[in-house]
Amino acid sequence: MNQGNLSIKAGQHYTIIFDTAADKSRKISCSLGQAHSPWNNLGLAQQVEMTSNWQTFRYSFVARADDDNARISFSFGGDKVPFYLANVEFRAGGRVGLNKSESIEAGSTTLFAESETPARTLDRMRFLAETEKHYFDEMRNFIKKDLGCKALVTGTIVFGPLGLYAQSDMDFIDAHAYWQHPRFPGRPWDSGNWIVEQKAMTDYPAEATLFRLAAERLAGKPFTLSEYNHPAPLDSQAECVPMVASFAAAQDWDGVWLYTYSHSSDNWERENLNSYFDIDTNPAKWGFMRAGAAIFRDAGIVPFISHMSVSLTDPGGLLTSLVSLHRHYDRDMFRMLAESDSITHEQVLKAQLFATFGSGRRLGERRAVSTEIDWTAEDTNGFYAARGEDAGVYTGHAGRFETATDGKIVITEPAFLALTVTTLDKAPLNQSRKILITACGRCENTGMKFSEDRRTVGRNWGGPPVLIEAVEGTLSLTGDWICQALGPDGLPKHQVDILYKNGQGVLQLLPKYKTMWYLLTRNPEQE
Repeated sequence: MNQGNLSIKAGQHYTIIFDTAADKSRKISCSLGQAHSPWNNLGLAQQVEMTSNWQTFRYSFVARADDDNARISFSFGGDKVPFYLANVEFRAGGRVGLNKSESIEAGSTTLFAESETPARTLDRMRFLAETEKHYFDEMRNFIKKDLGCKALVTGTIVFGPLGLYAQSDMDFIDAHAYWQHPRFPGRPWDSGNWIVEQKAMTDYPAEATLFRLAAERLAGKPFTLSEYNHPAPLDSQAECVPMVASFAAAQDWDGVWLYTYSHSSDNWERENLNSYFDIDTNPAKWGFMRAGAAIFRDAGIVPFISHMSVSLTDPGGLLTSLVSLHRHYDRDMFRMLAESDSITHEQVLKAQLFATFGSGRRLGERRAVSTEIDWTAEDTNGFYAARGEDAGVYTGHAGRFETATDGKIVITEPAFLALTVTTLDKAPLNQSRKILITACGRCENTGMKFSEDRRTVGRNWGGPPVLIEAVEGTLSLTGDWICQALGPDGLPKHQVDILYKNGQGVLQLLPKYKTMWYLLTRNPEQE
């Protein structure tokens, strides 16, 4: 239940008051957020515990950002107990200090209050940050020293600047992210009532998860991404592995895991998609794993040489600075770095990014390095290209391939696709004897029943076999090659002719081969 079209100002204090009761005990949630994409919370998120007696609830908060179309939301899915809501008021102001029952001298102040002064909020957040960091540090010491564990230890994922501070003495920093995670308008995780927005990350670089992840890396610490995915049944899910593998390689992250291989514990013969995240039977994910390994693990794309190190603190004090940042930016680390130190998306496509609690510094301009990343979107008509000596990654709309690759790759269909070119012998592309081309458009089950806007299939996931949109197009080749189209088992299935003219080869990718893999091997007779 929502009330939209509310105008709020960043830094302004607001209060919401309402009366409520229920037939018996139950909970609802009350929040203020954007009534539009990207649907960010704007400062209020409270759980309301109701009883059969009427109660008045009062919540105050400071708005995190300006917004002319905010909305108050009451969420009550997952519980059928009737409840009653009345006398809802939303207004600016309403801040109070200590309640009548509280005394600093008597030590009777509560940790949380319905309406707080900035000083009180600062004290609480400092206390919680110090407590959390102490907990993580002591648990690490117990595991490493008392138990003698030799494994690397981390705490949890990064939750904003205070979360990064709490993890700062762990052995490494870890993060999670999902592009277009399923949303559940009613009951949480209702398998029949969910939405995945049909948005390709390639088309929305300003909203991309990858830049936020880059901003969560702490200087001097290894950095891993232990959960990542672009969920099925996104039409653009084939971009997932190529983009994260190439971006992580260029940023020199230390590990990447997709979530998850499979939720099935007893159905190992399954041959269809059955959830948003399983990759074991998803060609758009699993089919790019060999290419992803060549790009990231085998350094097909090498890290940027240049670094950007941005300080999160000022001379006013470490925790005071971090609390202020956390209150203003919450988990949005990239926006924090962008506004505090003028970091841009374009700069992160040229240099490694780190956060630091010390002094920030930029280590020179970009120097000669084989890695290049270009990412542009023209009216959401996006194209992403990452190029290294041993690999090339391309995701985006078919019509942009020819211009973006100087005519080397020309795509006829499908409308959106991902394509990678990776060496399998760890040699540069111009010296390699074995190259794998992987290309895929959409991926879905047979008989999948989409809604008209393709944002959900509800419980109608269809069945096997899994289908892909095979790519039709051409690639220009230098040298004399033999090409084989590989079958679903990875073994050669069809010989693919390469047309040569004036020493230039042209490989045709065609749907008739029913594959997403083309294996190029240098012709030994010409060596």
